[in-house]
Amino acid sequence: MSLELKYLKTVVSQAGSRTKSKIKEKLEGQIPEIARNTDAPIFLAVNRGRAGIDDMDIADALYGSLKLVMHFDKQTGKAVKTEPVREADGISTDAAGRQISGIILYRTFFDFADGKEKLEGEIFENDTDRPVDKELIEKLKNVLFKKALP
Repeated sequence: MSLELKYLKTVVSQAGSRTKSKIKEKLEGQIPEIARNTDAPIFLAVNRGRAGIDDMDIADALYGSLKLVMHFDKQTGKAVKTEPVREADGISTDAAGRQISGIILYRTFFDFADGKEKLEGEIFENDTDRPVDKELIEKLKNVLFKKALP
């Protein structure tokens, strides 16, 4: 589905995204054993390639569904303020979700400038029991992204 159509639909309904359920499957099936054997940060890597997953899907899954709250003037009935808020339904709110330090959302692309295949993406930090600092996130970005793949 094109992103334009996806977000036209998202304005009306949040239904249909399997991103959160797929991440939860990984959290329940693979992460607990890894977490028992290390204190190191744990990141989930998600290939956005042809899956139609983007940063908004990951943010909703990790931090909670995005909602808009409108505040009205009681006398006039007009909206005076609209603000985004996150529901408490993100994976970071449960024990399994708190075991990961973040999610790496990536895709491969062909860099015509040097004829090499590379990765590009974003790293989403989690409110976690395994926190990482901004310096580590930047180091990960420098190592992972915009470098030629072997």
